[in-house]
Parts: sequence; structure tokens; C-alpha cells
Amino acid sequence: MEAPILTTTEKLSASRWIVLAVIVLAQFQIMLVVFAPAAVASPIISDLRLTRTEFGLIMSVLNIAIMICQVLGSVLVDRAGLKLGLLSGVALLGMGAAIMLVVHSLALVLFSRVLQGIGVGICYPVMGALIVAWFSKREQPYINTIFAAVTFLGIGSGMLITVGLFRWFNRSWRLAVGTYGISILATALIWLILGRNRQEAVSAGDTLATGATARTPSSLRTALTMPVVRTLVLGALAISWVYNMDFSFIPLFLEARRGISLSEASRLASLVPFSGVAGVIVFGLLANRATWRKHLLWASCAIVLLGSISLFFGEGAATKVGLLIAGFGLSGWLPVLNTYIMSLPSMTPSLMAAFVVLVNMAIYTAGFISPLAVGWLSQGAFGLRNSLALFSWFELVAILAFMQLPTISRNLGETNVQ
Repeated sequence: MEAPILTTTEKLSASRWIVLAVIVLAQFQIMLVVFAPAAVASPIISDLRLTRTEFGLIMSVLNIAIMICQVLGSVLVDRAGLKLGLLSGVALLGMGAAIMLVVHSLALVLFSRVLQGIGVGICYPVMGALIVAWFSKREQPYINTIFAAVTFLGIGSGMLITVGLFRWFNRSWRLAVGTYGISILATALIWLILGRNRQEAVSAGDTLATGATARTPSSLRTALTMPVVRTLVLGALAISWVYNMDFSFIPLFLEARRGISLSEASRLASLVPFSGVAGVIVFGLLANRATWRKHLLWASCAIVLLGSISLFFGEGAATKVGLLIAGFGLSGWLPVLNTYIMSLPSMTPSLMAAFVVLVNMAIYTAGFISPLAVGWLSQGAFGLRNSLALFSWFELVAILAFMQLPTISRNLGETNVQ
């Protein structure tokens, strides 16, 4: 019996599912790797004899590498194509994560984290470009919601899985953290075999526009001339400061303040990202209303502020409520921000990659500075709780910035802003 011959439409549909599956898998693994050290912070600090500032450097150095190397991701989209771009990023991430299996000094840990950051920095502009290239504007809010939900599932699962691996490997944090590198390299191999650059069966106009943009090496320069970029950058920097600070230090804060075990602290801290999954779904669905998008951005920041008050100054059940509320808000901005950017006029895969680079430069600049700042300030009499509470007020900057964004004036398939 002859094998059935797939039509062009069927091949296209299968390729779209492959692209989505690889993006989702890669993002889940990225989150496992990025925040894995936070789940085993105490063993790392004790084994390597680190200060909190040095541990903050482990968490933050990855972010500065991401910030710098995203430009490379945008260039790869323009010059080498989406398949090679994502392959390069995922492979470097896997190699960097695998190095953690053999680290024995702070310097080698930092080298591993820098290599991971280079990989992530390449991946994110390519992922944004893949979503724009393969999915319509009507589909993009749903894809961004899935992407953001996986982000917080990855963070929450990482806290639980990493501690589980830590116990499984006889309290070896190196094996617990470094094992992720093997699975990431497997993902790179899958993409090498199955990945494609962009869908072929699109309208002629879209094909011409996409192709022309992909061949034009000035996407970053074009994005820099758009006023909306500066507003997005300021808001993203402020909210990312709090986001990275919380996910880097909340497990350690709970362990120290409540006097509980590492496992209990990680389970309790996982309420934040798992609550974030609900926030992603709610905000992501609401983002289908184009005119609501900028308001959803600042509303998520206000929710984080409310949750932070209960989290850092409450006791018992109030702390758990604060974790849930803060997590709900910390996640809400992510799918909305991506959808907002994708719905801007004349957005193309190449321009989307450039926007991702510029906004993420702000996000990861804050991600580099905030853990260092919290680690340094918390070592003195001010303490970890007060340091976290103080910097939570950076959400006010994000609120004011997002309020200044132009409102998207048409729903799904937008062409204008007002």
C-alpha cells in the first residue's frame, strides 16, 4: 500500500505544530535553567562559600549576557534565517547548562551562566520572529498566552523539579542543575531535523513583505526611530526589576524568615509562578480586546504591588495570599506585552525581532542589576525583607510608563494606533 501523499496545506499545518511545539519546549527548558539556582540557593552558597552578593551575581550575570547577545539573535534572523538562529541559541544554552555538572568554583559557574545567557539571548528574538512568521495576528494573542503560561509553568516546575533532583542525586546541586543541559541539547537536535524557516503558503503580499524585511539589515535602526519603543523600554525595565528580584530571592527569603526547610521553601515559593499561570491565562484572554492592552499592562503592575505588601509584611496565611496575588500580577504583563507589540502597525518578523531585542535589553539590564542590588543591600542591617519590599515600589514606574502607551484602536488585525 502506498503511503498517503500530504497536500501543501497539510504539510503547512504540520509544520506550524512543529514550530509551536519546539518554541514551547525550548521556553520551558529555558525557565528551568534560568531559575534553577534559586531553588538550591542555600546549598550553592554553603558549598562555594558565597556571600549573597556573589549569589546575586550568579543569578544576574545570565541577564547581562542575554541583553548583549540579543542583537546577535536579531542579526541571525536577518542574515541566517529562523531555523539556524534558533538552533544556535538552543545548542549554546544546552552546552552552558551541561557545564554546571562539573563546576567547582564561582568563576566556572559564572562562565556557565554567561554561556547560557548567550544562548537565551539568541533564542528570544528568533522565537518572536517565528511566531510572527508562522501565525496570523488573530492567532498571536493565543500563542503568546501559551508562551507566557509555559514560562511560569517552567519557573514553578523548576523550583520543584530541581529540589527533587537535588534529593535524588544525594544532595548534589551540580547534578540537579546541570542535568537540564542534556535535555536541551536533545531539543536542539529535534529542531535541526524538523525545523523550518517560515511558512510557504501565505498570501503573495505577505510573502513579499516578509521576504523584503528579512533581507533588510536595518530593523533595529527602524525600531529605534519609533517613539513607542522608549515607553515600552522604561516600563519593561521597571517591571523586570521586580520580576527578577522576586524569583531570585523569594525562596531564600521564605527559608530564612519562616525558618523552614529548603524543600518547604521551594514548594511555598512555587505558588508565585503557578499562580502566574492563572494570571497569564486571564490577562492573555483579555488581551484579545485590542483597546484593553495598555490598561492590562499597568493593571498587572498594580496587582504586584498589592501582593508584595501582604507577602513581605504579612504572617502565616497572609504570606501565602501575598504569594498568590504577586504571582498573578507578575505574569499578567508578559502575554499582553508581546501581543501589544505584534499588533503595532506594519509589524513583520524582522521588525518583531528588533523590538524583542530592544525591550529585552531593558528587561535583562534590570535582571542583571536587581539581584546584585538586593544581595548587596540585604547583607547589612536593612535585611532581605526590607530590601525586597523597597524595590517592589519600582512597579510604580512601570504603571506610569504603560499608561503613556498609545491605545491600539482596532481589534485583531490592527492597522492603526491612537
